[in-house]
Amino acid sequence: MSDLEIIKFCAEAMGYRLERYVDQRVCGWRIYIGEELIFNLPDDGGEYGLMNYNPFHDDAQAMALMIKFRLLVELDPAIMGRRVRVGGSEIEAHIPPEWKNYAANLRHAICETVAKM
Repeated sequence: MSDLEIIKFCAEAMGYRLERYVDQRVCGWRIYIGEELIFNLPDDGGEYGLMNYNPFHDDAQAMALMIKFRLLVELDPAIMGRRVRVGGSEIEAHIPPEWKNYAANLRHAICETVAKM
């Protein structure tokens, strides 16, 4: 699953409506709550107009996923690292044990777990 697909699954899981757009400069997805346009998700990941939806890079967006789906961060002694898991299920994603990029790895594991649901 590509990063763009994971982010789209996360937006849909949050209850956002996605609509494809193509214009002269860029193409991607517009993300709505009801009829209100709240985010862009450009295919190239670049900045364009409104704030972009990207829980890989935005702590608040990743935390909203954790809260909505009651995700757990657990120690996993078998791999000397941590994992994000949906409570009471086998759906999970591992967080690599390197502390250098821990925040980025945690956000990615949160999104990956939601996309697997």
